[in-house]
Amino acid sequence: MDKNSIEPENTRLTKTVEGSAPILHILQASAETSSATTELPGGDHGLTVRVAPGDHAAELFKVCASLQEAAKYTSNDTQVKILSEYVESFTTGSIDAYRKSQKTWATDLSPRVESIFGFVEPDIRETCGLEDEASIPDFIYYVYLTIGTKGIDALASFNAEDQSWGDQHARGSFAILRHLLEDGGCTIAVDHSEGNLHVRVDCSKILSHGKPSLGRLLLRLHVWRCAADSEACREFYGRLSAVDGPFEAWRQAAIAAWSNESSSLVQLEPGSKIVQPNTILEGDGRVVLKLYDASDEDIIQ
Repeated sequence: MDKNSIEPENTRLTKTVEGSAPILHILQASAETSSATTELPGGDHGLTVRVAPGDHAAELFKVCASLQEAAKYTSNDTQVKILSEYVESFTTGSIDAYRKSQKTWATDLSPRVESIFGFVEPDIRETCGLEDEASIPDFIYYVYLTIGTKGIDALASFNAEDQSWGDQHARGSFAILRHLLEDGGCTIAVDHSEGNLHVRVDCSKILSHGKPSLGRLLLRLHVWRCAADSEACREFYGRLSAVDGPFEAWRQAAIAAWSNESSSLVQLEPGSKIVQPNTILEGDGRVVLKLYDASDEDIIQ
């Protein structure tokens, strides 16, 4: 691969068998597609190695089109060159062109807006907590499991007497959970038995059902916010965050878990109030520090 300037950063490998002969297919990411493949010598192992360009071609075509459009809004010729070298790399699959872009990028000193591709820089990904790509499915599973547990915990802050939420973040957590339960195609489920709540996540449905469901939720809220359609948003969100039917029983279980006393409600601590002190200049020239209690009355003062 090195002799033919083919590198692992933008390739992946598949294997097929024709007759009894194994064939390795190197799929190279590029916007350019070709029905012809390049055959490489397989060495002493009796392998046939074929290189096929055009992997992820549809996605890279859109990326290149966007980069060409972005070049119209650059601040200098250096940035234009960086983007053109990006386009060359993503169009042809040349890693050398990408390396040229990085050398050019280093000469663009103190740009007002700076960007860099991190897919070939493992150190950048590690700073974001990603150390092992094989653990990504487990991490995604954990995120959906957390949606379930946080949504249930949030019910403890709901006051059934006046139908109000003590914490709007908790209300949002429950609304997300309820939306997935109703619209997520069984991606997530909650079993209630003998006062216990168990969250189950179907990993096989996260990408096919769970992710699109959350996308629909966010799109609705975003459109209503942009259009300032508070009436439609309030109706939708009010129903989604309503604690009715089986959710009231879940609320009781959540409260019992908080208090460990199923016979009584627990009074959760209200949200914290931060009241900053201020100084007052007295008539005699003295400066007095005025302190306040963490209460609504002192906030008004």
